[in-house]
Amino acid sequence: MTLAVDVAPNEQQILSNFVQLLRDRGALPVPQGPTFTGALFVSDNTGDLRGLGVGARTSTPGGGGRYGLFYTAVPGPTEAVYTAWHYGLRQDAENRTNLAFVNTGAVDSTDCVLRLDLYDGDTGNLAGIVDPVTVPAGGFLQLNQVLSTYASGVSNGYGLVTKRSGLNPYISYTVVNDGGSPGQRSGDGAFAQSEACSPNVTVDITTYDSLHQSLPTFTGTCFTPNSRVSVTNFTNFFEPCRGLIIVPGTSMPVDANGRFQFRLPATAFSFCLVTGDWTNIFTDAGGKAIPITFHVIDGGAANTLVKPADTRMLLTARGAAENGAGTAAMTQLKPLVEVPGSFQTSRGDVLYTITGAQPNRTYTMFLKGFQLCTSRGAATGDPQTRSFGTVTSDASGNVTGYLHTYLRDSGATGYFAPILSLTTNGNLPDVTNLAYETTFTVVNAWVGPLF
Repeated sequence: MTLAVDVAPNEQQILSNFVQLLRDRGALPVPQGPTFTGALFVSDNTGDLRGLGVGARTSTPGGGGRYGLFYTAVPGPTEAVYTAWHYGLRQDAENRTNLAFVNTGAVDSTDCVLRLDLYDGDTGNLAGIVDPVTVPAGGFLQLNQVLSTYASGVSNGYGLVTKRSGLNPYISYTVVNDGGSPGQRSGDGAFAQSEACSPNVTVDITTYDSLHQSLPTFTGTCFTPNSRVSVTNFTNFFEPCRGLIIVPGTSMPVDANGRFQFRLPATAFSFCLVTGDWTNIFTDAGGKAIPITFHVIDGGAANTLVKPADTRMLLTARGAAENGAGTAAMTQLKPLVEVPGSFQTSRGDVLYTITGAQPNRTYTMFLKGFQLCTSRGAATGDPQTRSFGTVTSDASGNVTGYLHTYLRDSGATGYFAPILSLTTNGNLPDVTNLAYETTFTVVNAWVGPLF
């Protein structure tokens, strides 16, 4: 049953006696009768309903005039996929409440099988259960006088609708009518939309100390129970030299409460050169897609393994008039964390000190190594060398500082021992301006996520 309506920009159209209009235009092959109920679905041939408002008024004669109920269309995003709450249910001498359901049929032709729990608003106790409530695809079902019928003795209540099976989203709403029974008082009604619970995903990358972070854990709620949620564009950015976590085209089960939890497997890790944000898209069986986007500002979440026999290396004076000496040490700010079946993991920092340098002189610090992280230091003319800013010796010729960097495994192709250099003019270190230099020949550094 389809009726085409053309609405020009800024135009309002009122279609009076709508059910009869459908009959007159041949869109509704239903014989004449006193009542007709059903769901009306409005779509646009462009697929975009923004800027369009749709409402309906159902009225009946009474009291020398007409009493009516006006309600607006429910947009797709408020369709309940799993649970919906209804508040303000009344049943007394002056009011009665009807509760209605619509199966949108948005996914397939299957029924929505629902359960309705009714609670006593005065005590909070469960007062009645309607199970099952079955609504066919595209269908409408109304439970009249829901409290007196299914929760006898309750005058003030609320209800919870839960989907038991079916992939289609549904809509539920209540109408509180004037009069304890049909025919009493005016019959005037007040429409109330449910508070729908739609699919939602949160992610937690829990920092358990200042240096280490766990792999992301995703938690989904309000998904279609006992179904599977699909995951696409599952690409987790771990900074260029640290790698990329990729789980393309996967899915995971949703439990009977509409919930799932998923942690990235360590086996998904691989080295890859990428930059930028990443987005994971979780799609419910009912069709709703929930994107989760991350933006990495700093590469501080990686873990670097440092396990040399002795990390202290001598900083040797190389430049003219430089007579000082010092040490540079690869160390870690936290104890090593032993992980069964893997390397020990910790962040590596280079701590350096020089005594006897030229007083009050500014030095530029460089580190050369295989595939240094781009979040550390600044680029130079050499792709394997990065600048880590300047340091200035004090009046006694002492220089001290540290740099936080990430290095590749010594077994990796193209690896060579990293070289720390201090120069006096801020250009790339070379034999003409090199002031101090040390090479970490015994360092074994590894980069990757904590498994």
